[in-house]
Amino acid sequence: MWKLAGKEGVIKVHKQMLLALLMQHIPQIDCVLCVGFENGAGIHTMLDLIKKAGEGTYHPKGFDKEEDLQVLLFLCLGGICVADIAHCMFETPSVSTICSQTTVPQILPLPSFPTHYEVLKNIASTFEGILDVMKVLQNLLYGILMFDELAIEKQPRWDDKSNKLLGVCHEHGHTTSLEFMSKDDLVML
Repeated sequence: MWKLAGKEGVIKVHKQMLLALLMQHIPQIDCVLCVGFENGAGIHTMLDLIKKAGEGTYHPKGFDKEEDLQVLLFLCLGGICVADIAHCMFETPSVSTICSQTTVPQILPLPSFPTHYEVLKNIASTFEGILDVMKVLQNLLYGILMFDELAIEKQPRWDDKSNKLLGVCHEHGHTTSLEFMSKDDLVML
């Protein structure tokens, strides 16, 4: 009996949600539902969001690509503080949103001589966007790309993803441990 009563209550909430969707003209209802589904909201939370959207107290904000690129420009030119100010003043996406949706290819930092896998991974991530453009240009026969080597800053720095010290030349990096365990490792390097 308890299980049936619980299931009956859930069915009533689903009916309420269906009636709320049918009876009210809610602007951007698809965005409201997408936000609820992406956040893993339950049926009660979804019903509350729909009611708030119907009352006009909840307005989901969707950003287009132009707004994303504006914040990325603020972030690159002015840093996190300027991007946060732009977020507050112009209601643009936040820095955390842009960092999770970045279009800049992420290459693996290589603290020592690269392995075959690391080279393939970096090549694939670098040319990911270019290959899409080349597929669109079907009359393009071939392309040539030439590079010699990449220059980096000549100072050691720590990579938080791999816990390695970067900035050491590849010819001499294999003679010492590049894993960062303490301040002594940095002094020794």
